[in-house]
Amino acid sequence: SWHMNVPGQPSAGNNRSWSPASVYFAGEFYDNIQVRTRGTSTSLNWRKPKFKFKFNGTHEFRYADDAERVDEFNLQSHDVEVLFGDTDVSYMREDIADQFLQEIGVPASTTFHMQVRQNGTFYSLASFVEQVDKTFLRRNGFDDRGAMYKATPTVQSTLAPRPTAAIYRKVNRRDEPFDDLVEIGRAH
Repeated sequence: SWHMNVPGQPSAGNNRSWSPASVYFAGEFYDNIQVRTRGTSTSLNWRKPKFKFKFNGTHEFRYADDAERVDEFNLQSHDVEVLFGDTDVSYMREDIADQFLQEIGVPASTTFHMQVRQNGTFYSLASFVEQVDKTFLRRNGFDDRGAMYKATPTVQSTLAPRPTAAIYRKVNRRDEPFDDLVEIGRAH
């Protein structure tokens, strides 16, 4: 179980600003961490939104004994399945997709279910989703100093011939132009 304490009412962490929190997971207590909601404006209105957790540099999060500690991760809500009245609420879509990608050799985030308790009360069944960052790149054998882009959530992401900051956000090497991504688009 994932036990998180957010000061005030359980909804205190449900905003786009970072809120202080403490958590307990797998025998370890983490204090002085930060939590905020994540996602597009649609998912921010879910009864149980998605969260991002950021850990302090002196005590990073250990999600598995055989994995490198991480400084942040995402907690994926499955509320959309309930919100849209799906009759097949599985709580499995993202977890199965990531597992499938890993099994066919495509780098994908480590994902697994967590029972979430907030301020001492059951909150939800959610999924831990590894952050795609330098730790993820190293784990998958990539250069963590290479250019990395993330698609913005506001538009359909494609390998457009003229990628811009409206479509992609450059995560590192921000002072460089998008030339490398343009070349990939031309090659396809």
